[in-house]
Amino acid sequence: MVKRVQKILLIIGVILFVVVYLGYKGFNYILYNSENISDKSYNEYMNSFKLHDDMVVSKKDIDGNFLVFRNIKIRNDFTDYVVRYESEDSKVYQLDDKNGNEVAIFRISIAPKNIDSLLDEPMFDEKDKEDFFKKYNIASDLDLLNFVLEKHNVNSTIFTPVKIMKEHAMIQHFTYMTLSNPSFVSKITGDYNGYLIGNEKVSQSSSFKNINTVFLFGTDKNYIFSFWINDDFDEEYIKDIIETVVIEDKDIDTFIRTYQVIDVEKQEDSNKTYLTLKQFQLDEVTKVEVYNSFLADLKLENGKYYEFRFQYNGNKVEDNIKSIFENTNLISITETDKLGLDQVQDNIK
Repeated sequence: MVKRVQKILLIIGVILFVVVYLGYKGFNYILYNSENISDKSYNEYMNSFKLHDDMVVSKKDIDGNFLVFRNIKIRNDFTDYVVRYESEDSKVYQLDDKNGNEVAIFRISIAPKNIDSLLDEPMFDEKDKEDFFKKYNIASDLDLLNFVLEKHNVNSTIFTPVKIMKEHAMIQHFTYMTLSNPSFVSKITGDYNGYLIGNEKVSQSSSFKNINTVFLFGTDKNYIFSFWINDDFDEEYIKDIIETVVIEDKDIDTFIRTYQVIDVEKQEDSNKTYLTLKQFQLDEVTKVEVYNSFLADLKLENGKYYEFRFQYNGNKVEDNIKSIFENTNLISITETDKLGLDQVQDNIK
């Protein structure tokens, strides 16, 4: 009788152990395998893109006008585009057809390094992430890119040790945060390090056929160039224009001129406004166009003075209002209460 009871207790103990063990492993499996990406499982996500050959870039000089944003210069293929959005770290240019439909978008932006963003986000404990990076010698965005391209194809089962489950979950998360949701990925090597993400599966809400985004690694920032197009992917064009990118150590020189607004003339069905401007002690009065994006948080009033900040873009600039607006990039407009000789009137280089 005693032996029978002992046997029953042993069986119950084993069953309880198995239930607790499976419950523990099941809980952790769910916890560390909940990374669903665009309504797809991680396996579907990994099978949805391909690794293309490296894009080897060689820097080349810009011949003629170039587009400037902060410390970035790039060949200006966007003269027919209009500015749709601008912030301290991003600028969006849009090309419309004659009916006002979007044809293409170019976005240039500056972002923190991927590795810094991953350390700052709340997903996973910060020390766990630091230990992970140390274990795999990940000290830069290039290290991180090489790692996720090599190690991204990981999966866990309910029988995988919990420690490994957690590590796999981190790899999956880092892969998605680095590569987003691409159709293909190409490493960029040569004079720049980075990568190209191609997305041919644009959402149904988008009017664009392709979105191609280039990430170039800088010393302490990443420089991002996005091309939204309705045409097929053109690798040679992407390579050609990225080879004209120049990243300076600091923001490219700017200067300020203070003008009095004589008149404000808004244009119907346009993203531009006419301003008639005059500089203190000069007879020149000139009408210029500015994008409405510069005026979004600013109420211009006739008779008041405003500081206009411009950035050089490689063109020759003469010391008059017309030449300044035509041959530099307007950066910002701010109201000033300075009068007369106290106004800022920087020299033209």
